[in-house]
Amino acid sequence: MSSTGKYLFDMSREPIFEAILRNMVLGNAVHLKKKARIKIEKAAVLIGICDETGTLKEGEVWISVNNGSFEINEA
Repeated sequence: MSSTGKYLFDMSREPIFEAILRNMVLGNAVHLKKKARIKIEKAAVLIGICDETGTLKEGEVWISVNNGSFEINEA
């Protein structure tokens, strides 16, 4: 209760509002990511991570190809 005797409602501290806002931001980020894609013929997307276990030698890479993740349109 405030000093005037009225209850104050702080929307920024409400969990449901925080969850809605977080989902809106995430949705906008996903939309921008999809909108920014540029299709390049005969190209691939590589996503890298570090080798925390030290399995690979220096200068060595490991690539896994998933043929089901893209379309091949050959005329």
